[in-house]
Amino acid sequence: MNFGITTGKDFIAICFALLLVSGGHAMAVVAPPEVAFPVSIDSYQDEQIHSLPAKLLNRIQQEPFNLVAAVIFVFAIVHTFLVSKFRTIAHRLQHRYEDLEPLETGQRDDPCTKRRDRLLFGAQFFHFMGEVEAVFGIWLVPLFCQEWWIVPLLGSLSEWPLMIGAVVLGAFNDNAAITYLASLVPNLSDPLKYAVVAGAITGGGLTVIANAPNPAGQSILASRFGESGISAIKLLAGAFVPTLIVGTMFMLFR
Repeated sequence: MNFGITTGKDFIAICFALLLVSGGHAMAVVAPPEVAFPVSIDSYQDEQIHSLPAKLLNRIQQEPFNLVAAVIFVFAIVHTFLVSKFRTIAHRLQHRYEDLEPLETGQRDDPCTKRRDRLLFGAQFFHFMGEVEAVFGIWLVPLFCQEWWIVPLLGSLSEWPLMIGAVVLGAFNDNAAITYLASLVPNLSDPLKYAVVAGAITGGGLTVIANAPNPAGQSILASRFGESGISAIKLLAGAFVPTLIVGTMFMLFR
């Protein structure tokens, strides 16, 4: 075996490798324990609590972020219905910004220039908030943290209320997420499983965020609905009767 003197490059490479090994070992020693997020349903250990309000209160006490996530979820719903309003405000600010252009003097401290800068910032901000993609981007994480209350809620309902609840939840969550959360409910009978799937499918047209392909469709058709885009309230109103018919057909003819 050859134990010849190593070159400078070999020595540096060996030292670098030893540094990586020792550094990795040190990081492994001081690394904090992994924290599950969101908290799994089994970790609450509240099977003995049968009252839904008491169970939800207990889960909030164990994990206070649950309440924060629920509040953010409400904000996401409100944001959905304000999208067209935000787009209207954005276009109004943009027009005011363009109307002030002839009044600019080009001087450094021109108040008109500062006002235009504020209008441009406001127009861009509200235009961003008026994009449906922003709803998904801003509220994506909170939407995936609702397992703590949706699962016990679904498990506490009978067939028809469960179907209606799945319609409502499916209007503000992707229907695949609703069916997945329903699969976490223990001892869910086949009729209740059918009610969840029927409700999740039925509610997919009530709002733009109800189904993942909906934003893509809105982006394609946005130019046909003027500057304000598609109104969430009018979409909900227009889809209500067809949704009612489809849901009734699912439950009566199976």
